[in-house]
Amino acid sequence: MFFCDYPIIRNERELPLYLLNMGQQHCQDHIIRTEGYPCPQILYCTKGGGTLLLDGKTIPIPPFTAVFMPAHYPHEYYTDKDVWDVHWVVPAGYAAEDILKHFGLSQPSVFKLREIKTLEHIFRKMHEAIRSDSVFGNYKASGYLYDFLIEFYRIISDK
Repeated sequence: MFFCDYPIIRNERELPLYLLNMGQQHCQDHIIRTEGYPCPQILYCTKGGGTLLLDGKTIPIPPFTAVFMPAHYPHEYYTDKDVWDVHWVVPAGYAAEDILKHFGLSQPSVFKLREIKTLEHIFRKMHEAIRSDSVFGNYKASGYLYDFLIEFYRIISDK
């Protein structure tokens, strides 16, 4: 499965936090970003496996692993299996950096996720909102983005 939602951004840019894009790749391509990506990203693996190259380190990304990458941070990643199911969410907005920082997301980080059922449910709701309503879908998806970030924080901070 592959999809990438780049919603048509209108007045959502005025929101403190909105969903810039999201997607899922069943077998992630080799990505090299020498200048990083223009916005922060949260990626997580549901099956298969890949490798993240970051700050000269090689980091395996097996299932139930997430990566937070700040904006403009150089990195590279690629699959090392036949399948590497990767989901990504890209938040934006004038408060995105502060909200992410509040959740402890300011530096590149790799997290082991114990369970992702609720996270996946919210991810699907964002995707469905964008696909089902071309006028207000991104507003709905941006509302779900708050839920996604809160659930992500709960999972990564759960001891």
